[in-house]
Amino acid sequence: SFIPDDDSGEMTVTLEMAPGTSLDGMHKIGSEVDKIIHENPQVDFTTMIIGSVYGEANKASFYVRLKPGKVRKIKTEVFRDRLRDQLAKYKETANPVVKKYDATDGMSGQPIMLNIISADPKDLEKYGLQIYEKLKTDPRLKDVDSNFRPGKPEMQVQLKPGAAKRYGINTKNMGSELRAQVEGFTPAKFREKGREYEVRVRLQEDQRDIKTTFNQVYIPNINRKLVRLQDVASGDIKSGPASIERQDRGRYIQITAGLAPGVGLSSVVTDINKMLGAGGTIELPSSLRYSFAGEAENMGDLISSTVLALGFAILFIYLILASLYESFITPFTIMIALPLALSGAFLGLFVMKETISIFAILGLFMLIGVAGKNGILLVDYALQMMREKGMSRNEALIEAGKTRLRPILMTSFALIAGTLPIAIGLSEASKARTGMGVAIIGGMISSTLLTLIVLPSVFVYVDRFKDFVRRIGSRFISKRKTEEHGFSK
Repeated sequence: SFIPDDDSGEMTVTLEMAPGTSLDGMHKIGSEVDKIIHENPQVDFTTMIIGSVYGEANKASFYVRLKPGKVRKIKTEVFRDRLRDQLAKYKETANPVVKKYDATDGMSGQPIMLNIISADPKDLEKYGLQIYEKLKTDPRLKDVDSNFRPGKPEMQVQLKPGAAKRYGINTKNMGSELRAQVEGFTPAKFREKGREYEVRVRLQEDQRDIKTTFNQVYIPNINRKLVRLQDVASGDIKSGPASIERQDRGRYIQITAGLAPGVGLSSVVTDINKMLGAGGTIELPSSLRYSFAGEAENMGDLISSTVLALGFAILFIYLILASLYESFITPFTIMIALPLALSGAFLGLFVMKETISIFAILGLFMLIGVAGKNGILLVDYALQMMREKGMSRNEALIEAGKTRLRPILMTSFALIAGTLPIAIGLSEASKARTGMGVAIIGGMISSTLLTLIVLPSVFVYVDRFKDFVRRIGSRFISKRKTEEHGFSK
């Protein structure tokens, strides 16, 4: 995952009923949902908001605050899943969605945010609904939702071909005139006793239905002469979209979903790519394309950036060791500790059931920097004994192990002890960063134990290989010198 699920005890519940629902009707359902939420003893308080910032009376949202973790004895992620089951009976009427709370705007996005983009509205609606229905059947996804909403029936007026030029009709003026007749406009204000009232002018109530009075409506042309609307335009009842969302010069439908407890974000994203890719269960036409947003998009960037950064980190470590030891072969002995440390980090994350998130990856970077210090202590001392005291390879390794065991254990235990509070997660806010501590501790334990066993064995083979290369090189050089000496004679 990109960011692991925290245990802050905060969440958001949203409701959405059919368009046209009144505030009173939405408040009634909201009160029932609020009562169900408060029946859970883990809930501390809630805040209910009826309506939205866009004036939509058919929507409601709740801010739910749980009691402290020591009191409720249940993780926030598990409680969210439990609350989904409790609100399942409102699935058809109010579409309840339970998701993480975002302090920036109070309405966080879901981990899965899939945008289906196309310039063709018909294909977009067809395949958008098809993908939506397919994802709803995935048991790993919770609260699958879409921003596509079928619009209300509306009267669409379209100019007849050539009518605008023939009658001198301007589409902007036509639309403004029809709006003024139905909705009205405010040309003046009436003031009385310090109060101000807007004067709204529009057609009478029995004349505002354009559907029935279409043949009786007149609009002005550019010369301000009245023209019968029926002569220049045609009207038809159609269902228009409730809203039009655009991205990259095309319309899009966004499908969002939460994850069930214990489900990794990367596995779901990979399966969606397979489903929509070549040879997948849903073959998208050339007019459609898709992209991920939110955490799913950030996680993809994180993986590619991590691979690149790890590659450069290992390369720089090798170059520095090669320059210090003046050898291109010796650094491989020390760098054998890197896979040993990474294997321990992944094993620790698996045992503690931690996800590989951005915090765990930061722990891996730190681990790469400190994992090689045990190998440096052993190899450097062994080489020193071989050069200064003329010890054999095995004698130098045994002496290095005896002498350097204490500083190796001291530095490793000090690092593990310093990282232990991060791995435990002493507060609710710090529990999201426990993966970093687990990765560092697991990697240090495995690298400390395995380095003392594996590294001496690798050192023996690498040193033998160095001697072999040195002998081959000396023979080649001596042969060249002999040939050159013979030619000179």
